Amino acid sequence: MSSAATRIRSQDAAATAKRFLALIDGTTERIAVAGSLRRRLPMCGDVEVVAIPKITEVETTTPDLFGDHVEWTQTDCLHERLTELLAAGTIQKRPLGEDGTSTKFGPRTKYLLFEDRPIDVFTTDPEIWGWTMVLRTGPAEFSRQIVQGREFKTSDRRRGLLPPHMSVQGGLRSRLSGELIPTPEESDVFAALGIEYRDPWLRR
Repeated sequence: MSSAATRIRSQDAAATAKRFLALIDGTTERIAVAGSLRRRLPMCGDVEVVAIPKITEVETTTPDLFGDHVEWTQTDCLHERLTELLAAGTIQKRPLGEDGTSTKFGPRTKYLLFEDRPIDVFTTDPEIWGWTMVLRTGPAEFSRQIVQGREFKTSDRRRGLLPPHMSVQGGLRSRLSGELIPTPEESDVFAALGIEYRDPWLRR
């Protein structure tokens, strides 16, 4: 949902996205482009990618006085591939902030440059894939509505869409129990909020 200073034709952004996705092929369980490109706008500022990383387990055996000690470690294949691409100079960390001195390359969020164009990578979990896709598809005005309670208004004076019995903490949760409300698909988000489903290009 973020916007870069320089906007480009969505046709060009889609071509960039396709080449970027080819570089990380095989490292995810599920992946999709979100943002304004998914909403079919003629121009976009950046490419937003939502992914569920593929996780592999590696066995490490260490001999000790009492026999072999076996440990299993998990590897995030997407993070590992992007780290390799970063080291090779294929992608770069994108400068953030007014002075451009900070960057973000964490396990959940990565702000990158690829072919001098901004790429935002957001990783998520299967049970909240739908929630993450709705948020990252936007537009920002709609995303603000779904995290704001119905008794309140957003900064642009829109009525909030979040039911009073729900909260937002890493996804939709029950205020009473604190339990996560599964939203594996976008339709689950709309159903939980009690509103009619809207295709990405119809969200306002």
